[in-house]
Amino acid sequence: MNCIYRKRSVTFRCISKCNHMCQLYNYHTRICSWAIRIYRGSKKAS
Repeated sequence: MNCIYRKRSVTFRCISKCNHMCQLYNYHTRICSWAIRIYRGSKKAS
């Protein structure tokens, strides 16, 4: 249940669960935001 970005599967979780959780953790917020960006750009650069 960690908000840290580890694998591609976690990236998806980060967007659904961590989204609101990241707001509580500044450090995690950066990781989540970074992971979400990769998830969106993952379609182009797979």
